[in-house]
Amino acid sequence: MTSDTMRANRKVTMLLPLSFGCAYASLGTSSASVRPNMLFFFPDELRYDWGGVVNNPYYNNVDLPLITPHLDDLARNGVRFTRAFVGAPVCAPSRACLASGRQYDENTVPQNFHNDFDANVTTFYKILRDEAGYHTMVTGRDDLDKSSGGPGENGSKHANALGFSDQIRCDGSTDVTRGGVPHEPFGNWLASQSVDNATIARRYNSTNLFDLQLKRYAELGHSRVGDEKGPFGSYAIPDPMPLPDKAYQDNWIGEQALTLLQRRPRDRPFFIEVSHQAPHPPMDITASMMTRNALRQRRFPTPTMNTGVPNATVVIGRQNYAAKIEQLDYWLGQYKALLKEQDVLDNTIICVASDHGEMLFDRGGTAKSKPWSSASSVPLICGGPAIEPNRVVDRAVSTVDLAPTFLDFAGVLSKAPAGMSQDSLMALMTAETQVPKRNIVRFGLNNFRGVVEYVNATHVYKFFCCNGACPGSTPADRNGTLPGDDEYHLFNIADDRFELPASELCHVLPARVARYIGMLPPRHVTPANPNSSIPSQGHGYMWNGCLARGI
Repeated sequence: MTSDTMRANRKVTMLLPLSFGCAYASLGTSSASVRPNMLFFFPDELRYDWGGVVNNPYYNNVDLPLITPHLDDLARNGVRFTRAFVGAPVCAPSRACLASGRQYDENTVPQNFHNDFDANVTTFYKILRDEAGYHTMVTGRDDLDKSSGGPGENGSKHANALGFSDQIRCDGSTDVTRGGVPHEPFGNWLASQSVDNATIARRYNSTNLFDLQLKRYAELGHSRVGDEKGPFGSYAIPDPMPLPDKAYQDNWIGEQALTLLQRRPRDRPFFIEVSHQAPHPPMDITASMMTRNALRQRRFPTPTMNTGVPNATVVIGRQNYAAKIEQLDYWLGQYKALLKEQDVLDNTIICVASDHGEMLFDRGGTAKSKPWSSASSVPLICGGPAIEPNRVVDRAVSTVDLAPTFLDFAGVLSKAPAGMSQDSLMALMTAETQVPKRNIVRFGLNNFRGVVEYVNATHVYKFFCCNGACPGSTPADRNGTLPGDDEYHLFNIADDRFELPASELCHVLPARVARYIGMLPPRHVTPANPNSSIPSQGHGYMWNGCLARGI
């Protein structure tokens, strides 16, 4: 999984799996006053149908050939939300929605490199720390300071104002090498490590791992500032990365999470967010990940509406995506093992979610920033004290509501400020009757806004409207849309989660479309940010409202 050196330096051993069924019983009378610890396992770019997949219904009830014992165990012995959507399907805006418990249009982060998160806005981390007495920790890429260049040399930029008691933060992916020089903790660590493989050192003319990583990104088609070049250079990577296991970013993040858990105070409850980099591209994996469990012999379901991406690209891209997920599962197992060793696993709630999904060649595309469910929907699984085992919730929920959920478990939901969601999901996890606080969730980004409404188990409507063409749409999706019109779609995702053109309901249910249009925000403009670290993304963003015609 990781290098022998990494394993030798760590006391904790891997247990496959530590069952939540026994450890996560109801709190009971004797410990009813004990507030639960919370581990928020937060990978980047994990789509809804590739995480904690137990008899996945979206692929004709055939399990994906993923080997994820810890995610699967959590799904079996906890609560799995099958229709969880993000506030905004791209990194920084989604994480702003999560931290603040506010909708996309109520935050000040319209795109990845437009604004930092406003540290004057109260986060749920801060409420947990200051009102509930939690020791709040974060490691990995939280992206709350993305616009200004990341969390800083030591990772502590705005950390206290954001509500963290302790942190080991970093940039993610190619942001680590932006500018060509180390500027944050992971890059600084890479620069301190020599290239021990003489063949690799000669091939890349590199003496340290930061320079090697920089040159590997260039080899994959990335510039020195981290911009991706070419549509699939970051996905169809047949050879292993030249860096050792210890330099694979999620292994470094995992080690930092263990460090935080080991040095935390023992006299108060804790909350830790582990913001893993994977399975975000580049889909660059280590040699050990590539040779594990016959990865290259496994075949994953083909993309939906693939519009010409070569099969070889799809196969390798999806295999590498799977390898990244399986490495994440390894680290979830490590965290559980350490918590068991510390005798706190029984009183720790573990939740898994992601900031957005990944198209993964659906509709011939990749990445996120699109309204389709492959990009806008994520896994959401929770297990722990008082959480019902083996429960599947099919109602539409939002990761925006995780902020009040964590506050609710800590007993301080009443401390949530005006503007923060009050729609805790705790009752859906613990109560015998699943009574949601709301049936409608919202999402949006750039030129599109949407709503998802749960009517009943067989009718879950998803509507979205785009100013102009929808990102990621194909000619088949746009069929019937007049030039100059906004593009808008309505689907019953209880029938078709992949939103195929044959399932389009816009012209079948015009009254419902009109109702949903009335729920979308009015026209507004986000001012330009001339100080953006990526000038091309510092321009203003305009939402014109939904100008759907023929309704």
